[in-house]
Amino acid sequence: MFQTARQTDFACGTVQDTSWAVPLFQDNSDAILIVGQEDDRVLAANDAACRQFRLTADALCKLRHTDLLSAVSTGPDEDGRYLRDDGTEFRARVNRIPLRFEGQPALALTLHDQTNATRMRESLTATLHRLQRAQELTECGCWDWNIPENQILLSRESRGILGLPPADAPEAPVAFDVFLRRVHPDDRSHVLKTIGEAVTAARPFSVDYRIVRAGDEIRYLRTVCELQTAEAGIVVGFFGTIQDITLAWTTARNLDRQRAMLEMLTGHLQDIREEERKRISRELHDQLGQLLTVLRMGISWVQDQLPPETAETRRLSELKKIADTTVEAVRRIIADLRPSELSDLGLVPAVANLLESLRQDCGIRFELSSDLPPGSLPEEISTGLFRLIQEACTNIVRHAQAKAGRVRLTADAGQLVASIEDDGAGLPAEIAAAGYDSDAGKPSFGILGMRERVKQLQGTITFATSAMGGTLVEIVLPLSGGSPE
Repeated sequence: MFQTARQTDFACGTVQDTSWAVPLFQDNSDAILIVGQEDDRVLAANDAACRQFRLTADALCKLRHTDLLSAVSTGPDEDGRYLRDDGTEFRARVNRIPLRFEGQPALALTLHDQTNATRMRESLTATLHRLQRAQELTECGCWDWNIPENQILLSRESRGILGLPPADAPEAPVAFDVFLRRVHPDDRSHVLKTIGEAVTAARPFSVDYRIVRAGDEIRYLRTVCELQTAEAGIVVGFFGTIQDITLAWTTARNLDRQRAMLEMLTGHLQDIREEERKRISRELHDQLGQLLTVLRMGISWVQDQLPPETAETRRLSELKKIADTTVEAVRRIIADLRPSELSDLGLVPAVANLLESLRQDCGIRFELSSDLPPGSLPEEISTGLFRLIQEACTNIVRHAQAKAGRVRLTADAGQLVASIEDDGAGLPAEIAAAGYDSDAGKPSFGILGMRERVKQLQGTITFATSAMGGTLVEIVLPLSGGSPE
C-alpha cells in the first residue's frame, strides 16, 4: 500500500517521493502494473490489478510482464490479451508511462479492460453482418435522407437495388437528385408528390414506383419511410427501406391476368351451359314431347277400338297413365333446364312458377313481391338473376330447415335488387364469408357459384341474418339501360 512518506512501500516495491501518485495508483479502477524496463519483472501492482489477475500483489511481483500475456499475444507491446491465474483471458488497452522506481527505469502500465467493449463490438459486427445478409436475401436495403443537406445515405444493398456503384466509404451519401434520376420518368411526379405530401403533413409515407437501371432495365421498387424530426418538430429527414418488388409485382400481375382469364372462361362456360340447356329443352319439347303426345293419342285410339272392361283396355289405361306421367316428367325437366316463362313472359312469372313448384314439392311457403315495371330485362340479366334465385331457394330447401321464405324484386336508380330470405337455421358465418364449410371439409360450391355468377354480371352479393330469423341473401345488379323497359 502507498504511504505518504519520503520512503514509501509500493505493494512489493519502494518509490522515492511519490506521494502524488497514491490516489492515481491505489484508487484507480484500472489495473496498474509497475514493470522494470530491463528485466520486465513486475515491481508493484495496485488492488485493481490484483482483482483483475486474481492474484495477490506478492504473487504478481514474482512474475514477468510477459508471463501475464496470453499465448495468442505477439509480445509485450501488443494491446490485447492477458491471462488470469484461473486460465481465463481478458482484453486490455495498455497505456505506458516511463518512470524511475527504486532508482531503476520502469514503466507504469495501465490496463484498460476492453473485454465488454470487445464483446459488444463483435456482437455489433455479427449483427451488422446478419442485417446485411437479411437485406441481400429479401432484396431490401435501408436509406437515411437528410432533407436540409438533400443527401441520402444508402446501405450497400440499396445501392445495388438502385443500380448505383458501391460507395468508396460506408458513410458516403448520394444527392437526392441522383436517386430521382433513377426513377422512371413517368413515375417521378408521383414519387415527388407522395414525398411532398408526407413532408407537409409530417407523416410517414410508402410509395411504389419503377426505376431504370443500366441497359434500360426496369425494376419495381417500394419505399417505406418514417419521419425524423428535430426537437422543435421540424421535419429533418426520413429513414426507411427500399425493396425490390419486381418479382412480387410480376407474380401479382400474372395472377391478375390468370384470374381475369379464369373469370372470362367461367363466364364463357356459363353461357355455353345456358345455351346447352336451351337447346336440350327445345329438343325435348319439340321432339320427345311431340312423340309422347302421339304415343298417348295412339294408345287412346287403340283403346277406343276394343270392347270396354277387358284386360287389354285396362292395360292400355295403365300405359296411358304412364305416358301422362312421362309427359309431366319431361315438362318438369324442361322447366328445370330452361323455364319457358323466362323466355316467353319474363323474370317475374318464371320466379313465381319456381316458387310454386317448390311449395308443391317441399311444402315451403314462398312469398313473392315485385315492383318491376312490365317489359323485359336483358336476357343476360334475367337468366343470371333467375339462376341466382334458383340456387338461393335450393339452398333453403336443402339446408335451412325453413317453413317459409320471401323473395323481393325491385329496380331503382339503374340497379336491380333481389333479396331472398327465410325463417330457417341461418348460414354459418365462415360459409357466408369464405364459401368454405369446415365441418364438411370442402368448399360450398353453391355459394362460390353464386359469387362467381354475380361477379360476371358486375354486381354484388351479401349474406346476412334475415328479419325472419334465417338467412338474407341480397343481390344487386347494374342495369345498363337504367330501369327495365
